Amino acid sequence: MTERKLRVVDGDVVYDLGRRPESVPERARRLMHEAQVLACEEVEQLRASLGESLRQAEAIRDGGDIFPVGVREQARQLAEALPLAMQTLQALSERRLREITGAPVPPVWRGG
Repeated sequence: MTERKLRVVDGDVVYDLGRRPESVPERARRLMHEAQVLACEEVEQLRASLGESLRQAEAIRDGGDIFPVGVREQARQLAEALPLAMQTLQALSERRLREITGAPVPPVWRGG
């Protein structure tokens, strides 16, 4: 008779109850990997927030005389600087993901 192994399914994660426990170094490596992936996700959230800020800066820059001149100038400068900052964050994050996973990561950011 074949021995059946129990598995617990929790969302996308499958826990194999028949496997041996992780050693401390194995667990530390797994947790470090998870933390690094989460850090890349945090960078992506920052990039998305900067994208929204870019849209707002462009709206103010193009808003005409309803906004004070100094505000429009600051918005113009932000609208010029944010795309490069977003692209740099994306490139750095992609490079880190490739280092972590070993898999190629297609670029998400597209310039316009």
